Amino acid sequence: MNIRQAQIKARDLLAKNNINAPELDAKVLLANVIDQDDTALFKSSDAPLTNSQYSKYLRHIKRRARGEPVAYITHQKEFYGYNFYINNNVLIPRPETELLVEEAIKFIKSKVYKVESSLNIIDIGTGSGCIIISIIKAISDIDKRLSVDDVRFSATDISKKAIYVAKINTRKHGVVDKIKFYRSDLFSNKKMLKKYDIIIANLPYVPKSNIKNLPDPNLALDGGGDGTDIIKNFLDQAKTRLNNDGVILLEIGFNQAKDIREYAKKIMPKSKIQVIKDLAGLDRVIKIVFDN
Repeated sequence: MNIRQAQIKARDLLAKNNINAPELDAKVLLANVIDQDDTALFKSSDAPLTNSQYSKYLRHIKRRARGEPVAYITHQKEFYGYNFYINNNVLIPRPETELLVEEAIKFIKSKVYKVESSLNIIDIGTGSGCIIISIIKAISDIDKRLSVDDVRFSATDISKKAIYVAKINTRKHGVVDKIKFYRSDLFSNKKMLKKYDIIIANLPYVPKSNIKNLPDPNLALDGGGDGTDIIKNFLDQAKTRLNNDGVILLEIGFNQAKDIREYAKKIMPKSKIQVIKDLAGLDRVIKIVFDN
């Protein structure tokens, strides 16, 4: 069986099982099996698959047909232009989360020339590490005057398995010595610094009643009754861990901005709070500039 025939057969099987974008998924999974990009795949469409390649491809397609996400099958996901290792112990990175990276970089650029000491930045609930690693990778690419040596990076997660994945990605991207990891439920680890200039968090914000059939780990999704329990607990702690003129960057659910904004204003009345929309026009990030 050649590449084109295998891809058509896979596409039809996925479509039969009501998988969204069956043709795209069939192509991505095949490219992963034969280790070629889309262009090479198209050019070699008449080339035969070996028996082992076809067997592996069929296993991938059957997993996808059962609803398993492509990223958990290929163990790869692109985020902010970088490729990350992913498994089912971490949340699959979403495009809308790239807003956190963009806002963090803006804040770093606005501050790094104005302070005498290094900035301290922490990623709470790091998961795969995609946010903090993307910030490090992008800093010098965006502005050659910036140096990661001007910033001290830390990351936490409550899950030991998630931190293991994040460390794999630090090796993958050559930033092993740039990030200090802590296993911690929010700020509970006593070894963490007392204060930070930038606190980033993409915490569980899905209402408990909505997570039953979602493929990501429950620990990365379950935000309690209305989805805001962990976020509010985080804000209660973060307000005492942020330096004056520091910033909190927090991803939220599309319908949570009003509640979270009001709560943040209640516990940090002097802070400046901004809601940032994603590319779909949905409320996605809460930015809190702290003034105590």
